[in-house]
Amino acid sequence: LDATSKLHDCTLDTDVLATEPLRIAFDVNANICTMVSGQTYKVDGLDCLNVLSSLFTKNDRKLRALCSDWCKYYAPQKVRNNNVILYYDATMKQGGAYGIENAADTRYYNVVKEELGKRGWKVTMVAMGTPMNHPQKFQFLNDILSGVQRPFLRINRENNEYLIVAMENARVVMTSRGPAKDKSKEKHASEQGEAGPLETRTDITDALDTLVIG
Repeated sequence: LDATSKLHDCTLDTDVLATEPLRIAFDVNANICTMVSGQTYKVDGLDCLNVLSSLFTKNDRKLRALCSDWCKYYAPQKVRNNNVILYYDATMKQGGAYGIENAADTRYYNVVKEELGKRGWKVTMVAMGTPMNHPQKFQFLNDILSGVQRPFLRINRENNEYLIVAMENARVVMTSRGPAKDKSKEKHASEQGEAGPLETRTDITDALDTLVIG
């Protein structure tokens, strides 16, 4: 979902469960801020994760704008259940003007808590520490996508258009420690040429990784 042009709200999202908290994760960079939302549930006693939506802001619209967009989108859910779980690793403990409007010294995870909290959400913070190394993460997520590892993953195609494209565009590189995600396109500021639009690169898939691992 392109938060800058297609924003509405979750009223018609029949897969949003009133009984479950929303679970969110972010990836914050200089040119694009991304977040992915989901809920867990069980099918025949098996753990499942439904990826409900993904949002992004880019260029001059930063993390606070992204949080505002998310709150507007999920306002109908807040009336039914205002609980949200934020998963964050050590990268979200950073802070910088390039990711946050007018808040150069504010850490990213605190910005999210502040922005959601002042709009009536009860935020539970789940610190994940140092991110998994890339080969370990690659194996873990590959096992989930192939159905070997839980949770089983379901993705709402309509609300995750760019996330799905970014997943399809992601490539694998071999490192000295094994396979890893090729994140080289993230280094290109321009959206022209082979790197393509920011929202179709691996940034948004990193937010998904954090959510799934969390």
